Order: sequence, then C-alpha cells, then structure tokens
Amino acid sequence: AAGASGLLRLAVGVATAHAPPNAQLRVMNEHVLAAVSGTSCVLPTQLSTLAQIPQRGDAYVGGVSSFGYSGTIVHCEIASLPGVPPTPQALAGPGYVRKRYGWRKTPNPLIEERLKGADGTELDSFRTPAMGPLLQIVADHIVQG
Repeated sequence: AAGASGLLRLAVGVATAHAPPNAQLRVMNEHVLAAVSGTSCVLPTQLSTLAQIPQRGDAYVGGVSSFGYSGTIVHCEIASLPGVPPTPQALAGPGYVRKRYGWRKTPNPLIEERLKGADGTELDSFRTPAMGPLLQIVADHIVQG
C-alpha cells in the first residue's frame, strides 16, 4: 500500500511539475551523497517545482522506491511527455465533511440490567458466571464504583 500511494503521489507530482517533500530527510547519508553528486538529482525537504531534464527532452522526471516486508525492493521512474506543459491542478483536492459523533459509554459485559435511580444516576445489576460453591461465596458481594 505504501508503494502504491508513493507511485500515485509521484504521478500527480510529475503531472503538476511539483516535487513533494521528503519529511524525514534531515542529514544526507554519505553513501547517497556520493552516489548522487554530479547528477541532476534533487531530494527536496519542502514543496518545490520539478526541474526539466535536458537529457530527457525537457521532460519532468521523478522516481519512487518501495521496500517490502519480505525483502521485495521496487524502484519506479516516471517521466512526463516531452513538450507537454504541466497541468496546473491535475486532481482536485480532497473534500472534507465535518461530522459529529456522540460518545457512547461501553457497558460492562457482565451488566444484566441498568436502571435509573431517583436522583438520575445509573444503577447496574451484574450477573456472574459463578455456580455452585463459588456462587455461595460471592452471592452477597456488592460491587461499588
């Protein structure tokens, strides 16, 4: 699921010429730094515009990697069509609808009956799965609180 959402986000980013930020990038790994030095690679930490790659016909290019739990590693590269301008807004933003949900107190599974007291407080009558000698011991037990 994480790989699919990354792929969709990359496709939207290439269509709109926006590079989504890498929220967790604080310090560059020296091995990654050595691998990308001298290339036209950008690892943004805030929303920025994608640069066109002249070697690819001025296309917008982006890549995403996914590392699966079972050891599967996938890398995908997406490029825009050369000469096609980016869409100002490829997809409409998400719509939010406010909804109010009332809190409900989950009753104890051993409550047999719930009554309202004269002062409006709730009085609960519990049942017990105890039988035989155990029932004789707990029969007069009163639960308070």
